[in-house]
Amino acid sequence: MQQGSIHSIVILCPAAVGGAAEHVYYQARALQELGVNVSILCPPNYLENRPLDVPTVRRLLPGDVKGRGSGTPGFVGLQRLRNALVFFARVVGAFWVLAWVVAVRRPDAVLVASFMEYFSPFWVWPHLLLSRLCGVIYAANLQDPVRSWRLGPKWWHELSVRLAFAPLSVALIHELLPDRSIVPSHVVLVQVPVGVYELKSGQVDSEAVRRGWAAGKDQVAFLAFGFIRDNKNLDLLIRALAQVPKAFLAVVGRCQSSTNKPLQYYRDLAVSCGVAGRVHFSEEFVPDENLAGYFSAADIIAITYNEHFHSQSGVLNVAARCRKLVLASSGDGPLKSAVIKFRLGMFVKPDDLASTAEGMKHLCDDLIQRRVLERGVGNPRQQNEQPDYQAYEDYASWRTNAEILMQTLSGARSASAKS
Repeated sequence: MQQGSIHSIVILCPAAVGGAAEHVYYQARALQELGVNVSILCPPNYLENRPLDVPTVRRLLPGDVKGRGSGTPGFVGLQRLRNALVFFARVVGAFWVLAWVVAVRRPDAVLVASFMEYFSPFWVWPHLLLSRLCGVIYAANLQDPVRSWRLGPKWWHELSVRLAFAPLSVALIHELLPDRSIVPSHVVLVQVPVGVYELKSGQVDSEAVRRGWAAGKDQVAFLAFGFIRDNKNLDLLIRALAQVPKAFLAVVGRCQSSTNKPLQYYRDLAVSCGVAGRVHFSEEFVPDENLAGYFSAADIIAITYNEHFHSQSGVLNVAARCRKLVLASSGDGPLKSAVIKFRLGMFVKPDDLASTAEGMKHLCDDLIQRRVLERGVGNPRQQNEQPDYQAYEDYASWRTNAEILMQTLSGARSASAKS
């Protein structure tokens, strides 16, 4: 056996659905294609509607737990306490189960789906032993390295972050960090792309989807897709509609947690802004086979994160695969860089209503002009304004992601063997 070679990896993915779950699936497949023995430690309902071609360990982690409350004010405090205890148990339990799996299986490396510092003083110790005494190499996808939100007082947050980084040898980032001191010096940072997601052949007619939204043929339909969270600025999109009468908005997704504004908040906002007739809300999970149909039904995909979001978006990759322009916003990071570099749409100032409305109006006017051009009237856009989807797909490769990860893990293992 070659010194430093990596033959087996266990990936911890506590999320059953969403961006992190999708990221792990494609990353694991790419690693498997390189000949690595991969297994995903995940909840029983991990991507449950998809036939998986990657080995999973499903029974050891709990599934998604939804809060149950009476809905009456007297129970709000108790419900929050229950949710907090469930969250604590799930996070701490997941890492202790991971430690047991690693101790039994002794993989060459462990990959955590997304860096998680929550409650690390309660779960980090067995992983420190496994990394330092047993030579298991720990790595994490550092999905959102610049963190503006913390759990608990500052001293507890700083302690939790420091301990969570302690077992790690490698951290994967999607763009160079503005401040390297965010990550401890003992952790090797390696930049990798987020690959483009695959789409199954359409099982739903896009025209039928659009009719279900009640979007007019002459309207420009914007789609906000995925978990409904406060940091996606859906309220700005709804307010911007009042300034862009040609636009229509479809919001498709589920609320991620009770700490975010409920869907009813956005329904009421649409009514108060006088745009309820141009907003469609659908709180649903879209199966893989229907994804292409939903994105094809839209004209523009809205990915309007706030300034505290510094990561990449899986929705951008689906939009690119479907050849749909995006209206995007975020803090500095790979989402912003990709949209601008590959001309994938319009990037606007985050958390700014005027910029969001102006971007929405520009994309609407541009699309309407292109529709006119398709009828043989007017002048076409300059070639340098065209989105370069192929160049983006060439860059955003899961195989490249896996190859860089393997090379870095092997280097970390060689260095550990020599020390």
